[in-house]
Amino acid sequence: MKIVSVLNSIRARRGIAPPPSGMPMRCYLLSATWPVDTLTNLGKLSWVLTGGGSCHLGVLFCECSDECISRHSEARVSEPNRSSVGQQDVSWDVHWDQTPKFQSWDNVKYFGTRGAYVLYPLRVDPALLHRACYELSVQSPKSEWYNRFDALFGGVIPMHSGIVQHGVGPGSCAGVTLRAIAQAKAHGNSRAQRDDFFVQRELGMQRPTLSHPFEPRRLTGYTPRGALEALQAAPRPVVGGPIYGFEAAIRETQPQLSFRI
Repeated sequence: MKIVSVLNSIRARRGIAPPPSGMPMRCYLLSATWPVDTLTNLGKLSWVLTGGGSCHLGVLFCECSDECISRHSEARVSEPNRSSVGQQDVSWDVHWDQTPKFQSWDNVKYFGTRGAYVLYPLRVDPALLHRACYELSVQSPKSEWYNRFDALFGGVIPMHSGIVQHGVGPGSCAGVTLRAIAQAKAHGNSRAQRDDFFVQRELGMQRPTLSHPFEPRRLTGYTPRGALEALQAAPRPVVGGPIYGFEAAIRETQPQLSFRI
């Protein structure tokens, strides 16, 4: 396919080895950390008040199928510059308009040049996760600034209901990413879009109990760092070991991937 040839040419110029033929589609949890001076004023404030750490969570897809490429090339789910069009390797992130969008993994206008990126292999079906991300992008839930207040109190004092009847429940980049992963893990069950408790149960995240009274009660209670740590602490973690940098994840071979997981 012409698109594949063009992408492999770009990879060659950047020193990234082309993937082996027949490489399966893969998905990773993306944890991004940017220098504080590059954050918005709201980002700086929330970063400081919630203890620092990871600034952002998203998803990276590698070696997308033709069906997935067609899906994330749609204008309504791609970031304004349409960097995801025709791409095999894309990320899915909450964008500047506070809604989740697909984009190229090397979109400098979004990621900048000074960030640190850690990728964690996800133990879910990549095609189902891509579909979940697509459905969420179509609905375009807005990560309102006031949704961050829950996390300022450690998620212990919820400020909204944990279940909504229509649309997508509130959340920041961490919350909407958790919803997508839970939907994929639940074999496409869209209840994850509306029910915080369903997401927490599906992902094995610790719920508040007498012995754990200070766990987040809603998805808005998780900072990006807190969400990652909660996934890692689950009895059967949905995330594998860390891979440092986009390029390292993109050129992963299947034996390496299996070993890391």
